[in-house]
Amino acid sequence: MENMIHRMSPVTALLYKEWLKVRFYLLAASIVWGAALLATYILALRMGRMHGFPTVWNAVLYNDYNLLAPLRWIPLAVGLALGMAQFLPEMRLRRLKLTLHLPMPDSQILAAMLGFGYALQLVASCIAIILARFLLLSLLPFEIVDANVRTSLPWFLAGFSAYGLVAWICLEPTVRRRITGAILSALCISLYFLSSRLDAYATFIWVLLLFAFGLVPVLCFGALARFREGESVNAPPRATRRAGASSREGSTGVKNIAYSLLLLLGVTLSSTIFPYVYHLTLDRQYDLPFTVYSGITNTFAVFEGTAETARYRDDAGRSYTRKEFDSILPTIYYTQLIRDGRFPDSLFGVPVDAEMMSSHFFVFHSRPAELNQRSILLYPIVNADSERVTIADAYEAFRWTPNGIEIIQMEGNSVNSKKTEHFRAALADVSLPVSITVRNPDPRKERDNGYLIVDAKNVLWQLKQQDGEPIVRRLSAPQGEIIRSAWVTEFDDPSYLGYLSTESGRFFSLDARHGQCAELPIERFFPRREAIMIFGNLFDQTVRIIDGSSVHYMAISSDTPYRQLRTYRLEVPSDRADAVARWLFPFELTFTSGDSAYIYPRLLMGWSWHCIPLCLLLAAGIAMLARRESRSRFILKVLGVLVFGLFLAVPLLLWRR
Repeated sequence: MENMIHRMSPVTALLYKEWLKVRFYLLAASIVWGAALLATYILALRMGRMHGFPTVWNAVLYNDYNLLAPLRWIPLAVGLALGMAQFLPEMRLRRLKLTLHLPMPDSQILAAMLGFGYALQLVASCIAIILARFLLLSLLPFEIVDANVRTSLPWFLAGFSAYGLVAWICLEPTVRRRITGAILSALCISLYFLSSRLDAYATFIWVLLLFAFGLVPVLCFGALARFREGESVNAPPRATRRAGASSREGSTGVKNIAYSLLLLLGVTLSSTIFPYVYHLTLDRQYDLPFTVYSGITNTFAVFEGTAETARYRDDAGRSYTRKEFDSILPTIYYTQLIRDGRFPDSLFGVPVDAEMMSSHFFVFHSRPAELNQRSILLYPIVNADSERVTIADAYEAFRWTPNGIEIIQMEGNSVNSKKTEHFRAALADVSLPVSITVRNPDPRKERDNGYLIVDAKNVLWQLKQQDGEPIVRRLSAPQGEIIRSAWVTEFDDPSYLGYLSTESGRFFSLDARHGQCAELPIERFFPRREAIMIFGNLFDQTVRIIDGSSVHYMAISSDTPYRQLRTYRLEVPSDRADAVARWLFPFELTFTSGDSAYIYPRLLMGWSWHCIPLCLLLAAGIAMLARRESRSRFILKVLGVLVFGLFLAVPLLLWRR
């Protein structure tokens, strides 16, 4: 054995040394991975057998349930353990100095060590993903399995980042840098677990990949250069002179690159964490007042405050008591009016009763986050009418293929060929590929209006199933308009089928009886960035559109063609904390948004001129601290603080050279 070791090349000997350090860790990690994969499969199988596989489908399709949830923290734990198993002995037992005396450049030694760890992580992750996909494909369709795998990729990348960050912390030569590095690493790792929504990291996964395999290794090489620098300072003069000039220049270059990337990372995290903590601590929540149109007074009735501080008024400035407020909104508070004996026999010349009020009242709402997300391209299909109070659960679904629709049995995950051909014949006039396929997934309904489908020629169709038979109907679509969004409704009032939104911002309702569309006379509405809510009754509808800090209310008639009755605009008051924040922060960065399910960096506000005094003050302080540094470095630091303010000043203070 000793002769074999002596005959090894330096690289082979180094890799063999790394293997000896982690061989028992690999055994433990294999057991953990095996148990987690087995638990994932058993959990999915148990859910399917106990509750039925249609329940599993619905949980994944509509509740963002991830079948790989048991694996969520495994890659992170494995990466942390591997990093500690490989690099803690180097620092605790002071083996790194001995390792660096191998007849190899320092950079090659560290590259071999990191490459060994990254390779182990890569092999383990690939095997885990392949096995998980293979096991789940025996139970569920590939659309569900692949979507769950894609959603879990950030968890696996977190393991790679954790491994590299542990190596970086261990290689840092001072305790202060290790502590700040550990805090920074924890914040970076948290970015991988901001959301478990389907494909939430679709646009940001490449940045996480670059961070794990690009930036983190550079930080490790920078820490190694600082370690060598500290070693040379403490070494005897003769040993110091033996270090070549080219080696020192290369070390300086690596340190500068690592230092610059570290500051960039610090600015990114500071511009996210500082505003978040500030607003979490000081912001006051503002609740929109309940506002709805009153046909009795031809005004918008407004209810503000809580039960203890209630204020009843309208947009014309008149105030009301609680009973008066109930009286001007009989279509909403009809139950209370009936109890008080104040409910009218007729409204606007139409005889009314409680049943009529209830059956014609509806609420429709849509938020940008519901549209700004990815969905699995599987569509459960149920019978349109049910003999029960609520619609029966779906036991079949369909997908779109290049050849047309394909019906799938959920329980056996198999294609129903006979029914597929039957549905394809019914949908023969639909042009492929379809651009929109939507339904109302709420199971608490007495009937199902099926799906609204927009085909390749912008033709609008309705598809539903009745007693196993397909019912396909061509609907009237807005002429000359491109449909971008559609919604299916199943109100108690069966005359409504759904709503349409076009590329130009026009908004239409669909009539269930005749399949005709009618435009709502409201301002331009873009559902991917604006929220809408509609309160409807027998006589009128209140439309509320929220766009940023502006809320626009529009009252329209319930009979077609729709007529606009009144408008009212409410400006959300700005919080004092927001005004102060503009004096503290040049800008604010966030990775999440209430208007989107996707994770990526987005600016909440542009550069604020109000923070110039603070930036000047911080720049003066940094100039005093950096006055002995080179002119170029001095200028870059001062200019950087003038632009980034507090977000760069804090990292500069924490990572002083």
